[in-house]
Amino acid sequence: MATVNVQEFIDRRKLSRFQLRVFALCALIVLVDGFDTQAIGYVAPAIVRSWHVDRAALTPVFSAGLFGLMLGALAFGPIADRFGRSCGSGSTNARMSVLAAAFSSPAGWKG
Repeated sequence: MATVNVQEFIDRRKLSRFQLRVFALCALIVLVDGFDTQAIGYVAPAIVRSWHVDRAALTPVFSAGLFGLMLGALAFGPIADRFGRSCGSGSTNARMSVLAAAFSSPAGWKG
């Protein structure tokens, strides 16, 4: 039986179009996933100025976002592994939509 050096085998092959598309899709997902974390950091100074709040008052907002990312990864990663990524993503998006609608209140808006 012939042995195959896996590293050499992989190094000799070119990336296929499918592999490049998968890589690009993963990069896009990482970009979109990190956008909310970066966006709040970008708009925080404007929020502090327009709402006249102390910078420390935004600490729970930053903490809740990162804590939610951690909990979501720990809780829904195994669920997605067991039932599939599309099922896990779909159910997570549905729950997020319902919770966002439930906790948003147009009565408190004084636009």
